[in-house]
Amino acid sequence: VTNEPIIDDYDTLGQSYVISSENVMLQAIRSLSLASDPDFVGRQDSQGLSSRVRGLLRNVAEALGYPKETAEDQPTDPEKIALGSVARNLTVNREDVASVMTISFSSSDPAKAAAIVNAIVDTYVNDTIASKMKSTNVAGKVVQERVEELKQQAKDAERAVLEYKMANNLVGTGTTSLS
Repeated sequence: VTNEPIIDDYDTLGQSYVISSENVMLQAIRSLSLASDPDFVGRQDSQGLSSRVRGLLRNVAEALGYPKETAEDQPTDPEKIALGSVARNLTVNREDVASVMTISFSSSDPAKAAAIVNAIVDTYVNDTIASKMKSTNVAGKVVQERVEELKQQAKDAERAVLEYKMANNLVGTGTTSLS
C-alpha cells in the first residue's frame, strides 16, 4: 500500500460510477440495515406521504393513457427497494479539481444522510484498497516465481560451466591462473 491517492486523476469519472454502483450501495445498505428501515422500503400501512404521492402519480399516468403498472414491475425484495431509494437520493459529482469528488445524499434526517454517505465512502475505499492489495499480491507471486526460475537457471549455468571446465581439463587449484 502506497501513500499515493486512491483515485488517479484520469479515472475520476469512472470512479464516480463505481461509487454509485449497485455493489457499493448494497454493501452500505446491508451495513446500515436499510432494508428494514421504513424510510427506505416503505411503511407497512402504505400511508406514508411518498406512497400516497406515488399512488397519485400512478392514477394521473393511467388517466393520461399510460399502461397500468403491474405488481411484477415493482421490486419485492427489501434490499432492491432500499437500493432504488438510495440510488434516487445519492449524488456523486467530480469537482473542478481532478481528484476531488463530492458525494451527497438527500434525506430529511441529516444524521441518516451522513451515515449513508460515510458507509458508501467506507465501502468504496475498503473495496479499492482490497483490490489494490490483491493486485499487489498477484504481482508479488509472479515476481517470486520468476525469481525462482532465474535462480534455477543460474544454478544450471554454473553447473554447465563446471562440467565444461572438467571436460576440458580447465579446473585449477585456485592459485594458478588459466591463460
